[in-house]
Amino acid sequence: TESSESDEANFEMRKSKRMNLEREKMRPLNMDKRDVNKSIFKDRSKAGSSLADVQPMEMDMGVTFDNVGGLKEQVHSLKEMVMFPLLYPEMFKKFDIQPPRGVLFYGPPGTGKTLLARALASECSSENKKVAFFMRKGADCLSKWIGESERQLRMLFDQAYQMRPSIIFFDEIDGLAPVRSSRQDQIHSSIVSTLLALMDGLDNRGEIVVIGATNRLENIDPALRRPGRFDREFRFFLPDRKTRKEIIKLHTKTWDPPISEPLLNTLGTRTIGYCGADLKGLTAEAALNSLRRSFPQVYESNQKLAIDMNVVQVRKCDFEKALRKIVPSTHRVEDRVLGPLPKQVRPLLSQTLTNLTHHIKKIFPHCRLGKTAVLPATLTHRPRLLIVATEGQGATTYLAPALLHFMEKLPVTKLDIAALFSNSARTPEEAVTSLIHLARRTQPGILFIPHLAKLWSVSSETVRATLCTALADCPPNAPMLVLAVSNVPHHQLDESVQHLFNIHYRETYRVDNPGENERREFFRPLVTACSQPPYQPPPPPPPRESLAVLPAPDSRALTEREEKRLKRKE
Repeated sequence: TESSESDEANFEMRKSKRMNLEREKMRPLNMDKRDVNKSIFKDRSKAGSSLADVQPMEMDMGVTFDNVGGLKEQVHSLKEMVMFPLLYPEMFKKFDIQPPRGVLFYGPPGTGKTLLARALASECSSENKKVAFFMRKGADCLSKWIGESERQLRMLFDQAYQMRPSIIFFDEIDGLAPVRSSRQDQIHSSIVSTLLALMDGLDNRGEIVVIGATNRLENIDPALRRPGRFDREFRFFLPDRKTRKEIIKLHTKTWDPPISEPLLNTLGTRTIGYCGADLKGLTAEAALNSLRRSFPQVYESNQKLAIDMNVVQVRKCDFEKALRKIVPSTHRVEDRVLGPLPKQVRPLLSQTLTNLTHHIKKIFPHCRLGKTAVLPATLTHRPRLLIVATEGQGATTYLAPALLHFMEKLPVTKLDIAALFSNSARTPEEAVTSLIHLARRTQPGILFIPHLAKLWSVSSETVRATLCTALADCPPNAPMLVLAVSNVPHHQLDESVQHLFNIHYRETYRVDNPGENERREFFRPLVTACSQPPYQPPPPPPPRESLAVLPAPDSRALTEREEKRLKRKE
């Protein structure tokens, strides 16, 4: 009897010690040992043992909402969810409403989803008003042991409940909660079911806000996307011209001398398709280019040279070289179709583009107001436009991208042959349905069909019927512009396509060839260049001056906090 009792006691002791270690690993990112041991947090924190052995993820607490450019709408909505219930609880009590408890961030990579979550954690970390912030990557909770992942999720929510108010941020949540289907293993389905029950089960979550981030929204289980779990969904768009200027100004605000306003305008115009991470890389590459241009000697020596940092100044030529070198991340993931008219063809197509934009302003008033515009639904009726042009008139190469650039504040969903057949795991009918649902979900927006006649000729009857019925199901006053390009005249198209774009409603536009004056302006630069004297190469640059060699800098001494952390680790 004594031996069995001692075995049970030893087992309970080992179990409690193990649970304490597991809980300590789930310490909030924005709290350290001193915070958790304060009396104001001791009531919330019931971890049960010292936090001396814990090595949590380190986090940059210097990022605030002021360091996030162009996401004002998302910042205001986050304040409504997290800060307003803490600052104005009487308002929610008066109307007996529950503030939103879940939000899903989705959009292309590099548009600031994780950055906004880190800024939120920093904003919620004011002294004595700290909100516990837990951050987990999508695959952090996965384990090779059956049931271990579910236990980790339950412990995470338990710890967040004990330290409430708290925020749980799941980065890349599509890896943790993918769509449950018959083709998926049962273990992943169990994890998804556990997460669903924890987010909105029988018990109330209390003051716990759950934030998820992903760039593959269609891969998330649909049961997560309902009120009570993820109440709100924030789409992170690629920045427009004004936002790109703000982001570049944020990253270069400490430069001396600052970037001139004309250069900022040029960079904002030329960085179409760049996300926030691309713009940050662009400024870093331009700074390195200025160092290469000013002191090329540093690349020929392994020693520290005496360079004058006042001479290193970033100019327009450095940004030009960086623009040629950096490929935007969105151009690697998907084909970006918008862009202004090139300088060479501008004399030929500028008048046609002006007529098209004037026509679109009439049928689609949302075109210049941006994605957050709220207009009466009665302003639009079946906004559709079919551009009819023959081969060689530049409709898909120049005109359609320039039109989309004119409406760059609106999200564009591209429906072409590649979008239908690029993914072998889904049928073309599924691709058509998901693309049109995406376009309807991001209203006001644009559904762009670049090669309508070819798409119609290679598609099956079911794909055509799916497309026609999906477009017919859209309400006539929905702010979704259907923009298509065809190289076949309207009267030669299929009858069902003619019903989609009715010629009597002025839903077609025929592109004409440029006139004599346009052709004359097109050839004028060529004639001018041929009449000038031949190009003379510049004289060779003077020999480079040799720079003095300085002693290597000493390694940085550890701060007191880093020394303590190192001793604790050893």
